[in-house]
Amino acid sequence: MAVWAPDVNLYSDYWAGFVVYRAAESTGLYLLVTALWSWLGDRLPIRLVYGLYLLIFVKMLLPVSIPWSSMGSFTLFSAFSARVQCSDGDGWLMAQNESPSLHAFQGALIGDVYWARAGKRGRGISFDGGFVQLGERENDGLLRYGPDDGFTWALWVKPDGVPRNPPMNHWAFLSRRRFQNTKDQVGLYIGYRPDGRVDFVVSSNKNEEIHAFSRSRIDDGAWRHIALVRDVKNRRFRLYLDGELETTIADPGWDLSAPSSFRIGEEGETYGGTRRYHGLINEIRLYGFPLSGEQVAEVMRGSPQPWLFRSYLFVFWAIVVFLLLLQRIWKEFKVYRIVRSASDLDPLIIPIDLPGIIRKSGVSRRIRWAVSPRFSVPAAYGIFHPTIVFPTHFLAEFSPAEIQWVIFHELSHVKRFDQLVLYWQAAVRIIFFFHPVTRWLETVTNQCQESMCDDFGMERTGIERMRCAECFVRFVDRLRSRPSAYPATQGVASNLTLMKWRLHRICDEDRPLDVDWPLASRLCLLAAALIAVSLGFHAVETERKWVPAGLASPSPRYDEAIASDTDQHTILLFGGSYAPAPETWMWNGRDWETASTDGPSPRSGARMAYDPRRKQTILFGGRSLDRTEYYNDTWVWNQSDRTWTRLNVDGPAPRSGHALIFDPVSETVVLYGGKQGSFEWDEDTWQWDGECWTEVAADGPPPRFNHAMAYDPKSRTIVLMGGESDRIWGDTWEWNSVSRSWTRLSSQGPGALKSRTAHAMAYDPRLRRIVLFGGHDELRSFDDTWIWDGSRRSWTKLLEETEKNSLAYCGMAYDDSRRVLLRFGGVDLFGSGACRAETWEF
Repeated sequence: MAVWAPDVNLYSDYWAGFVVYRAAESTGLYLLVTALWSWLGDRLPIRLVYGLYLLIFVKMLLPVSIPWSSMGSFTLFSAFSARVQCSDGDGWLMAQNESPSLHAFQGALIGDVYWARAGKRGRGISFDGGFVQLGERENDGLLRYGPDDGFTWALWVKPDGVPRNPPMNHWAFLSRRRFQNTKDQVGLYIGYRPDGRVDFVVSSNKNEEIHAFSRSRIDDGAWRHIALVRDVKNRRFRLYLDGELETTIADPGWDLSAPSSFRIGEEGETYGGTRRYHGLINEIRLYGFPLSGEQVAEVMRGSPQPWLFRSYLFVFWAIVVFLLLLQRIWKEFKVYRIVRSASDLDPLIIPIDLPGIIRKSGVSRRIRWAVSPRFSVPAAYGIFHPTIVFPTHFLAEFSPAEIQWVIFHELSHVKRFDQLVLYWQAAVRIIFFFHPVTRWLETVTNQCQESMCDDFGMERTGIERMRCAECFVRFVDRLRSRPSAYPATQGVASNLTLMKWRLHRICDEDRPLDVDWPLASRLCLLAAALIAVSLGFHAVETERKWVPAGLASPSPRYDEAIASDTDQHTILLFGGSYAPAPETWMWNGRDWETASTDGPSPRSGARMAYDPRRKQTILFGGRSLDRTEYYNDTWVWNQSDRTWTRLNVDGPAPRSGHALIFDPVSETVVLYGGKQGSFEWDEDTWQWDGECWTEVAADGPPPRFNHAMAYDPKSRTIVLMGGESDRIWGDTWEWNSVSRSWTRLSSQGPGALKSRTAHAMAYDPRLRRIVLFGGHDELRSFDDTWIWDGSRRSWTKLLEETEKNSLAYCGMAYDDSRRVLLRFGGVDLFGSGACRAETWEF
């Protein structure tokens, strides 16, 4: 599935998102600045106008975008992409779909799913009872189909034998539905029957199902290509096998747009069973439009995705950009050769005090002076080693005062690195060649450059304005009669209106010379830059800070139990020190709400974990609030009626401060360590399989409690860090459920993570790292944030300590509804000692 590489359709999506959106941005900003300038007129300094227009040029090529998605249903293209990551590799599942914008969905792995080298093309993904779920929320809008929405699903499969997972006795390849009860049957399903035939099912929310079976069998151990097409024009579903039409069924025209996840390798829970696939899947392609039989055959042969209209536009744009870039490089090379071949000019023959003019201009770079018959007017060329080139008869035709004005004008270009600005303008003009705003921007910014240089020369020389105007008119006549070899000088006389405007500025005796940045102009430009940047957003920035969240919250507490329900997209919280009653709280993505006021007895130090395999939240252990009794009871949270059920099972000895986490590899909840009394610490490891507890290791890391554990998908192991017993630990361990053994990965040392206990840890799918926050040692509490890199087996500090929110014993879990880490409560043991009731997002 993930071996399908990005093609021109995907690039065209990013092109549309970058180029077309930036064109809309630049148009709005250009019109805004132009309207401001036309309204204020000469009261607006030319340097401020130049800075504002230059800011638009910079913004067009910088990775800062206006978040159009927050402004309504503005849509220019439709596509989505999904990334699938396994234990030893990852890749992309590319698809075309009628969705409101460009999305990137992370594939959540459940159970045994890993890369296999023996794919149909490259590497495939092997399923051995696990599955991949795309879209982190049920109502992501992923693959919703209305009555008139056509689509195509295509994939390669290589089943491992025949279905062998009763009671359903089917295997699922692709599924866009999730059964919760008999009233919620909405979606699509492609599966594999015990008789070796492909089974396609489309169902409605009225308990109606339509089946289509292939005539041929696919249980021969070979790779087989399957394609499903919804042809809305002919109201038919077409099922293809190895590029040949197998069967068709009538399309009832049902609305299949209800919220539902898209799963690969499993249909979803239904009637008490599951339909999980065993075998290989490779090169899944999803299209938001129906393919013809010939196109399905092309897809099977490995032909690229059928091009969309924007794909042709993208290719046309890329070709034009490439040709314009070659043209620009060739022109630049020609100008460079002309400048290099220009004759050196002895500064002593220039009838002015040239060294004094250079000092007065403030230019510190060494300048080459040259003369060339190919230039019609003086020009400055080069960035770090500039050359000022004069026409052949320039010194003989102009007076010393006019020569001074011209030289100051060119030195002003050198001083402000205008050549670099010209290159930036050229890059923007080439990328946005189709957009007239770029040409208007370039014309106006060049005019602003020339005007500022005019004022700089007049202020430094004190020359009369009318003489400057006469000199300017003569240069314009020269350019019109004989164009210059240097393209940048053409802009001086390319627009009659702007030429008149510049001449008017030179002759206006009442206008003050604009030679410096007024304080007001600097502040306005700074404010404009901050506003422009604030319109954009960077996901990296939002990922690297803690911000307050929520209004209503539980009462202040610490050492509570917390777990994230990834199916219901909620976070469950129970108990904690100073919790007044056995309340159960639920985070709904925006706020906390009371889910139950009955259940386990009030306690602290209990731990919870969500088991996605069995769709249940498990709570175990803890101690009474007066710290006189330790518990070893096991409770299950029933989300449907929001009640707790105590299970009559034997298990680990009574304890608190242990760690509890779900292990997707073994599909069990793993428990380690804890505290049974003042000096009784545990080092045993247990697994909960949904029915009973089983001790799987009697020893491991040194005995400890108040440690933290999280599952690392990269290494497919559980990572444990810190804790306390007769000392406070700083070591990091991993639990391998396959070998059922603990391995120490790092210990405290120079540059290593400080020893700590009572910290919080959780896996962040966005960062693809385990995140650790807070805790304490013998002397103080912490409020720093660290991440664990499973591939490098090392801790890296993500956020420095501020010593303003040092906390220990806080709860932390991942909120997949808003894709943030959430933490609540805690206490600063070495500060005020007061419990907290704040909710924070990372």
